[in-house]
Amino acid sequence: MSIDTIEQSANRLCTQCGYDLRGLSDGGDCPECGMSIAMQGDHLSMSPPDWLGRMRVASLVRVGAVAASYVISVDRVMLQPPGAGRSYLLPWWAAYSVIAAFELFALFLLTSREPRALRGSGQIDARLWVRIGAAIEMLGRVVIVVVLQFVLVGRSTYVGLLFVLGGVVFGGFGLSALIALFVVMRQFARRGQSFALATYTMCAMVFGIVCTSLYLLEYLIIALNELASASLYDMYEFVEIGARGTWLVFGVMDVILMLLFYRLFSRSLRERERWEGETLPESGES
Repeated sequence: MSIDTIEQSANRLCTQCGYDLRGLSDGGDCPECGMSIAMQGDHLSMSPPDWLGRMRVASLVRVGAVAASYVISVDRVMLQPPGAGRSYLLPWWAAYSVIAAFELFALFLLTSREPRALRGSGQIDARLWVRIGAAIEMLGRVVIVVVLQFVLVGRSTYVGLLFVLGGVVFGGFGLSALIALFVVMRQFARRGQSFALATYTMCAMVFGIVCTSLYLLEYLIIALNELASASLYDMYEFVEIGARGTWLVFGVMDVILMLLFYRLFSRSLRERERWEGETLPESGES
């Protein structure tokens, strides 16, 4: 018997109670527990245990990375001494780059392919775009800051072009990767039949889009000030306040979201282990 045949047979067992669903219509419910048959084959608890374990680790790593980035950002904004030079900024950006690397690692884990669940779906494209977009955006952030702080000091024209590059190109990649990530995470929530979490994921995505868009607008305003000598500082201050406010809200929502997904993956893993423990003895008896 091939692996595909084994998977197809296993997917006809109810993921909630183990009832044999073969011969029943996909539009009905399990006669034993009432769980929808349409959700059986793609239920999150049917995913391989090692993949669910990676998702749990990825959720916690992302929680730590997001929380750490907020801590050092508050230090950068609130505690930076007046006239701080490179001796202060270099260690800060080094720490920021390490945290960005951990965040990227978490994104790569969160988008690791689970072939049975993702085969033939549009999530594969979304998963790859999360990796590509996030990698380009995070690398761009580090490069832009290093060049801005240590190369283009006092060169306003090049600084303006750099902010255009950062805001339009790298920021655009980051925004698209953020949207793709939440699309994938929302599908995970639906596969786990946590529809409230799926709704919360979409709300967090909206805040993320608003936050990222405001930061992109902030970059473009700085670029116009540098390139065209435009007087847009009043607008810049208004946009900066909005960006910082939504950034704080989105950060809290992101941490809560990842903790909720950690709980979802943990619950799915327990259901998988319980299902295997109940079905394996039966198959051994037969």
